[in-house]
Amino acid sequence: MILKNRTKPLPLVKLDAIIPRLDPQFPLLTKIKLDAKIRQQGYTGERKVDYPLDSLAPTCTILHDVYLRINGKNIQIDSVILTNYQITLLESKNYYGTIIFNTLLKQLVRDNGQMEDWSPNERGSSSFG
Repeated sequence: MILKNRTKPLPLVKLDAIIPRLDPQFPLLTKIKLDAKIRQQGYTGERKVDYPLDSLAPTCTILHDVYLRINGKNIQIDSVILTNYQITLLESKNYYGTIIFNTLLKQLVRDNGQMEDWSPNERGSSSFG
């Protein structure tokens, strides 16, 4: 059973509402559109994972977009699956290209045919576009 359905994230809803209202010459319009595009890609990726999870709904409990505050920090979990035997936390990514896990560097490397990018590990951070 799905106890909490996924909804469009509020920041994305706000961006979708404001972009058509902005002047085409607004200096930050390009950055705002890029932010909206990245957020939309993430939301689309989460929804793609939701589709196969729906088939599990009769046998377990599913919660999407779970927000928790732990030790003064906010966290968001894309999906939580509860069964009689385990709790599974899912974090969805909507990457494209060739994804390789480099065991020596302990990080993901993505090659999309145009550039190579890397994922965060315990020493740093990065974002995939």
